[in-house]
Amino acid sequence: MPSAVVVLDLDARIVDANPAAERATGYPRTVLVGRPVGAVTTPHAAERHRPHWRELVAGRRERYDLPGTLLHADGTPLPVRLTVSLIRDGTGRPAGGVAVVHPLDTRPGMPPARRPSDAEAAVLARLAAGRSIQQIADDLRLTRRGVDYRIAQLRRKLRAEGPDGAPATSAALVARAYTLGILTSTVWPPRLELGRVRGR
Repeated sequence: MPSAVVVLDLDARIVDANPAAERATGYPRTVLVGRPVGAVTTPHAAERHRPHWRELVAGRRERYDLPGTLLHADGTPLPVRLTVSLIRDGTGRPAGGVAVVHPLDTRPGMPPARRPSDAEAAVLARLAAGRSIQQIADDLRLTRRGVDYRIAQLRRKLRAEGPDGAPATSAALVARAYTLGILTSTVWPPRLELGRVRGR
């Protein structure tokens, strides 16, 4: 599922929003544009982000990443993680920011039957980092067949399927892990969110 994205001016007013942002907030783009971003977040979330935003548009930082809460048009709160990056104009001066909204899975950890094993988790992290099957096999001292088996198990546990029920590609499997919150999108190399895998 595409991430919600909103573009903000220097005053943190929305100047553009993608369809995913419309779905996340419950407002059409025509309503979102021109509103302060604080109009679609809780007051606590807006207050928490304010000092980071000021540093961003002052040019003292290029990006920041913080949790927050969106408010849907129907009043439903949506826990999210916001990644906000600075936009500069043609002269290099700050011109605004772009916020990418990552919904957080607030459910308890995955059921035991669907949690990747340690070996499967190690394979998944390396797939996400772009390692080939042979490289993963060498890293983990497995055979290629052993790696393929663990990838098949991951597809089953994460319910990752391609069109018409065909097995998902490695890229689709990694994307599925990100959407489930198993892989965190805020660090590189990719790292598993162990709380999501093992439960809390």
